[in-house]
Amino acid sequence: MTVHFDPDRRKWRYDFWKSGIRYRGYCLDAHQQPVTSKSAAVQAEGVERRRIAIAPKLPAVEGYTFGQAVDALMPQWELQPSWSNRERYIKELNAFFGIMTPVANIGELRVSEYVTHTRTRPVVIWKGGPKRDPKDAKNATLWIETKRRRAPATSNLYLGTLREILAHALKVRDPATGKKLLETVPTVPELSVPKRKARPVPDAVSIALRELLPQHAVEGMTVTLLFGFRRGEAFGLQLHHVDFEAGGIRLEAGEVKDDEDAFMHGSRLAMLYLRRLVRQARKRKVKHLITWRRHAGEDYRPLKKPKSSWRRAMNAIEQRFGKRWRWHDLRAAFITHVAVTSGSVAAQALARHSEFSTTQAYIEVADDVRKRAAERASERPALRAIAGGRGKRR
Repeated sequence: MTVHFDPDRRKWRYDFWKSGIRYRGYCLDAHQQPVTSKSAAVQAEGVERRRIAIAPKLPAVEGYTFGQAVDALMPQWELQPSWSNRERYIKELNAFFGIMTPVANIGELRVSEYVTHTRTRPVVIWKGGPKRDPKDAKNATLWIETKRRRAPATSNLYLGTLREILAHALKVRDPATGKKLLETVPTVPELSVPKRKARPVPDAVSIALRELLPQHAVEGMTVTLLFGFRRGEAFGLQLHHVDFEAGGIRLEAGEVKDDEDAFMHGSRLAMLYLRRLVRQARKRKVKHLITWRRHAGEDYRPLKKPKSSWRRAMNAIEQRFGKRWRWHDLRAAFITHVAVTSGSVAAQALARHSEFSTTQAYIEVADDVRKRAAERASERPALRAIAGGRGKRR
């Protein structure tokens, strides 16, 4: 008999051999409580035999580690466009929590400590240029710490990855019993992010930027103004995204912030401009529509953002206009123009906002644009004379 009642402990136990190894322990039910009958003990022993048969694939509550949860999510993360950034988040999280740490040992206090950690980390910038590999350990000294601290929005990216890891661990079940390995995991907060109101780039500034920016940056700016793209979307455009027959651009879910397929209709001017970029890409024998090279004779290559050229251009713009603008303000110019000319519904649709509250911020700015336009409409001398005159008395 492989199950017996221990009168000293007053508990049922199992005791059997398998593959030359002896297994002994208490017979427990699905709630990890001692069973009270022989039939229940036999069932519990059978569960233990099945557990051993599928080992070592079976994770245990006390053994399912932070690193295992990360490894389970890696295949889907590696397919995402943001994988290069995600690698940095994972590296920091693994170092802080430890890949061998059981997820069951990570509590609210430890998560709170990490929140403090990520909020106080300095911003690190790459000074190695485009030719060196930022992942190579030999180039570690080319990552320079600045005096600035991470913005809440950046910290939320790290916290979001931690939230996914813990959520996955919570879904893991015992293959033999179907019981969840973890009943709860700590809550990972989302930091409050100060919201800056949209400041659409005025037409005069856009015209000035055309003269200040290099060709590839002008191309990205123009595509953003024509379609309302985010910066990464504009510089990530490839030949297969353009659909001349349908008259627009198609992006797949994994390529956009909204995580759903998107089709953006283009105006006649927009499609003509895309034809020019497509011809240019084919001539350069590249798949990206917007590419650049540092020196003549080099191969053209894609880029993520024209960071240095935009900063230099903004220095000149600030001297001339007294203000600086972000790249996202080019997108704001597109959305507010749509809101003014076609209404809020069209603005939300073309901006691809899932929540109307997001579009509302741009509509509020559009209302200001309308007010200024109405004020300028009243500045004509003839109108002032008519509206401000006394007229004939009767």
